[in-house]
Amino acid sequence: DSVESKNKLFLSAADDSGEVHILQCVPEKYTEMANSNCTQSKPRILYHADPESYAITSCAVFRPRNNETIMASGGTDCMIKLWDINRPKKPTYSVQVKPGTQSENTTQLCNPPYIHSLSWSPSGRLLAAGVGDGSCIVLRGEGKRLVELGRLGSDAGGHGSAVAAVCFPGFGLKKSVIDCLNVPSKSVLNGEAEDRLMISAGNDGNLLIWDLGRDMVGDGAVDPAMIFNGLSSPSKATNTDESKGLDIDTVGLEKSSNEMESLRISTQNRNKRNKSSKGKNNRKGHSTPSFEIDDIPIDFAPSSPKVLFHIAHGQKPNWITCSRSSDKSFPSSLFVADTTCDISVYTLPIC
Repeated sequence: DSVESKNKLFLSAADDSGEVHILQCVPEKYTEMANSNCTQSKPRILYHADPESYAITSCAVFRPRNNETIMASGGTDCMIKLWDINRPKKPTYSVQVKPGTQSENTTQLCNPPYIHSLSWSPSGRLLAAGVGDGSCIVLRGEGKRLVELGRLGSDAGGHGSAVAAVCFPGFGLKKSVIDCLNVPSKSVLNGEAEDRLMISAGNDGNLLIWDLGRDMVGDGAVDPAMIFNGLSSPSKATNTDESKGLDIDTVGLEKSSNEMESLRISTQNRNKRNKSSKGKNNRKGHSTPSFEIDDIPIDFAPSSPKVLFHIAHGQKPNWITCSRSSDKSFPSSLFVADTTCDISVYTLPIC
């Protein structure tokens, strides 16, 4: 992960020794870095895990907006730690993630709750963790502390295997959406408006697009269902074993010239059984992703976390990231690196 603070560029690198190395260089412009003789000072080292524990540090992410020198780390010691990189000797706060229980609806009770991935929300208020027991943990940053808000397990439509990656996409709200939904300018500027939308990738091969809900996030964030094409005025959805949510009229899969996949979806707001059509895939041995939408809230009443829809990627993912809606090449896209040699790109139908 990297962050720029006061003309200083910081880069974090988590490694198998249980350490996090913080590198710093101070070029005036990014383009000058390759041409300048920027001397790299000795990296700062954060000791996430005790060397005698043989634990691996799997992720380290800087907190946006609030304080660019604050970061979180996670690893196979089942710990999430909060750091001020200007005081690297010890973390400011630590959270021990305990194994899930049957009552918490985690699907991998025998798997240790290793922390595979961390991601801050656009506002820097929330921190999501992908856990080895199949759950996603959402925490809120309160000063130098982390407070657990909830654990997303199978009861919320979660993964059937370990969660390999989590990501708050932060696509960016378009002006037309901001005006239509009357989003407060303060919520847009501080990033809070996009805090409810989260994406997780599991070893079960599924990519889940989550609405964390008003109960968990609060009133300042936009309902993610309102920014997906065709879902701006959702009708009441059914909830049966055979069908959940809204119809899918078309699911088109198109192959781009550079062998990447682009998922383009259109939906209609009708209270019927889901219908999906599968596109053909030219790559041998690679399954075509499917797309399902669960029931969508129709008002601004309190709501619990839920899966808006999922993409059956098919392969075991290792890492995910997203592009902004303003990106000219891949607007509002989800990038997935998996166990194959390819990177898949899913373009989501953002208004």
